[in-house]
Amino acid sequence: MLTSRLAMLARATRVKFSKPSTAGNQFCAPHLQQRRVASANSHATKAFTAEDRINIVELCHRFDHAINNLDQPAAGILFHKDGVLHTPRGKMTGQQEIVNFFKSVEPMAKGKRHLTVNIVVDPESDVSARAHSYRLLAVANCPSTLAASGTIEDHLVKVDGKWWFAERRFVMDPPAVAN
Repeated sequence: MLTSRLAMLARATRVKFSKPSTAGNQFCAPHLQQRRVASANSHATKAFTAEDRINIVELCHRFDHAINNLDQPAAGILFHKDGVLHTPRGKMTGQQEIVNFFKSVEPMAKGKRHLTVNIVVDPESDVSARAHSYRLLAVANCPSTLAASGTIEDHLVKVDGKWWFAERRFVMDPPAVAN
């Protein structure tokens, strides 16, 4: 089962992607307009494996589990020692500053489910990659309600065989306009 999944992911890395149109979208963040999209002419090395791709996706999900369980140290340790976190509330650098930030927003995070979905990984080399995903924040009640949404732009690095967040940028969508 795992072997066939790895083979499927390996084939997926050879698919061409086209850059999404941002024309006329006044809410599209500038960094998304400039985002580098994978193509058949990508400079990514063949040493980037399907296992690397799986480890990056799992890193993203481990982050959500840590935040949802209010385990700020577990979330902070997923960043490289000099990692950077960008949020609507500011920029934090280094694992300890990132952990302190998550502790400061714990009351706001209680009772919420942070979900990272539709993760696309673009390898840059065998030790560097970009990941692009959507962020959903749901109120954990029944039925769940969507509290916020946005995007996440990650730069990841592989050090001593392990993937880390080098930089993580959260961009929240603007509130919906009432009709």
